[in-house]
Amino acid sequence: MFGFTTSPRRIFEHDFLRSVMVTIVYDPIIVTEHKDTIKTSLLNYYPRLLNKNDSSLSIEFSPNEKTPIVNMGEEIAGYQLISENGLDNMLINNTTTVLNFSGATYKRFEQILPIIEVLGVLFEKIGVQQIKKLSIRKLNVANFETSALSTVFYDILAVRYSDKMIATMPADENFVQHMMMTSMKDGEYRLNVNYGIPPILNTQSPIKGIFVEDIDISQETMLTCDELAAKLQVINQAIYDVFFGMNSEQFKRYHMGYVEE
Repeated sequence: MFGFTTSPRRIFEHDFLRSVMVTIVYDPIIVTEHKDTIKTSLLNYYPRLLNKNDSSLSIEFSPNEKTPIVNMGEEIAGYQLISENGLDNMLINNTTTVLNFSGATYKRFEQILPIIEVLGVLFEKIGVQQIKKLSIRKLNVANFETSALSTVFYDILAVRYSDKMIATMPADENFVQHMMMTSMKDGEYRLNVNYGIPPILNTQSPIKGIFVEDIDISQETMLTCDELAAKLQVINQAIYDVFFGMNSEQFKRYHMGYVEE
């Protein structure tokens, strides 16, 4: 997908994953009519359920006004479900369900697959007719000391610039940031990647640099609830292929340390 080769799965000695977000958008339902069903179905994974009401908003820009006009929309009722350790949660409302997993608890997609399968059955019970959009977003963040940062920074530059150009680049303590964005489309799938080195805010920290890879793949198509798990597995594999394909062998071997399963 997106021109990246399907990569065999690896085990990384150094895991930089900070968070995983799974978003599911579906035809509207009235979620508050199914509180007990939701709580019972997900109790083994999320023992705490809280009321969660959000409001939509829109921003208008008028030539006669100096400041934008903010319009608060209708309040959207829903629920927040929280895992026993408090690190993972799920938000569910009339049109969208979002699962958030911490990098401290998430190790691989197969770990959360039982939750996805339960969701597919739950959606059918509460009246979801069709799923309209799926997405998975994974945020990887690595901290580096100055010497390591220099290696990573120049690895990034080597993909884009000539050796002569790189030789004229300043020392890493002199640059502020180096972020790049790539967007791609492959049929019904869309890819957005933000990667590089964001601004260093705390100059007193022994950590002199942060390397970020923010990968988001979405699929916009009509699906049935029983297709949910299989389609998310496809997206997850595509994210892995992008992650593995965009990083240099030096970065993977020496900064992540991987072995084949």
